[in-house]
Amino acid sequence: MNQIDQLISQAGIQGTFDVRCLYRGGFRLPHEQSPAGVMPFHLLMKGEIRVSTAQGDDVTLRPGDLLLLPGGEPHTIWREGDTLALAEPGDGLLPQRGDGGDQVEFLCGEYRYQGPLRPLLLDALPSPLCIPLLTSESQQSLRLVLSLIHQELQREQQGSGAVLTALSQVLLAMGLRAHASDPHGALGLVGALQDPRLGRSLQAMLADPANPVFTLRVGDAFAGLIGFKSADSTTLTIEIGYWLRSEYQGRGLMTAAAEALCRMAFGQMGMENVEIKCAAGNLRSNRIPLRLGFRLDRIEVRGEQLADGEFTDLNVYRLPRP
Repeated sequence: MNQIDQLISQAGIQGTFDVRCLYRGGFRLPHEQSPAGVMPFHLLMKGEIRVSTAQGDDVTLRPGDLLLLPGGEPHTIWREGDTLALAEPGDGLLPQRGDGGDQVEFLCGEYRYQGPLRPLLLDALPSPLCIPLLTSESQQSLRLVLSLIHQELQREQQGSGAVLTALSQVLLAMGLRAHASDPHGALGLVGALQDPRLGRSLQAMLADPANPVFTLRVGDAFAGLIGFKSADSTTLTIEIGYWLRSEYQGRGLMTAAAEALCRMAFGQMGMENVEIKCAAGNLRSNRIPLRLGFRLDRIEVRGEQLADGEFTDLNVYRLPRP
């Protein structure tokens, strides 16, 4: 299972389209804070709109842009111009909102999180996140998806609701894939999983939902991940894994986070030993367990295969219960 499959599967994400908006004139559509575990999204099919959040973000959407709001924050969709009389709601597949015009068309919906990665994914994706679908490497496939969505809306048939629900899932998967391949660099957890040095290690952490994984933030910015993996109930040994974005390294953030997880392991988890495995050539990563009193226990030769296919030796540090 690849990174995007893993994120969507373990977060238990289910998507739905809720409303179709058609406008010719100006408008302002406020949206309140979403409940926990709900991520609103907006897909622009035609025209141009703006989305402003309560935190001061202002995003311009153009045709084919998908806007995700993992934080569910209050936001307003708007367009300048004279406000026209609202049209009567139609009887189509989705409830309609707007003045019935043909200059702007967008769809609103939501993704609901139910799986063990729900809190992690909500924390680790930037919000708002605008993904320009039609400028990605998969633009041909995405044009087809957008065309299918439009066809289902135009020609309501038996099973159209189920088709739209399925297409909302396709839209998210392809949107995250487009974001992961962004030449300017993917953000948040998706970006971390693209790191060729650490992608496999992070996947291993995410694949072990029985052990907690935490996000690190500096202000509102996603800074990194730290968590437990590979718990051994026989020897009562557990491993700590971590990843920190380069711009936040050298500040002591990960040392403090690792120290907190050691206390958790020896305290509420009842472990006797904590291990940290570091790539032999990653000097900064190796300094963290040494600062915390760990000792080098062994070296695993070619112990980890990186996402780019190369192998690296691992220094395995161990800290026994004080």
